[in-house]
Amino acid sequence: MPPEIVIEIQNQISENLGISLDQIEIEKVEQRDWPDSCLGLGGAEESCAQVITPGWLVVISIDDQEYRFRADEAGTTIRQEQ
Repeated sequence: MPPEIVIEIQNQISENLGISLDQIEIEKVEQRDWPDSCLGLGGAEESCAQVITPGWLVVISIDDQEYRFRADEAGTTIRQEQ
């Protein structure tokens, strides 16, 4: 995974969860192909382009709690799995 994408994901996680960057530990990064432009996580009211979207699965740990995030290849779209 390109370093700039890692930084973008860490920044977004830090902002979304209200924690400092040094609390975020990246456990795993896997390259994935998502089923649509919403990374397979679109909502009922959301319109997602039905195209295979290359990207990343990023698993992080914060205080022994695991969080899973999906990102597109460029890191411009990042969504947390629920």
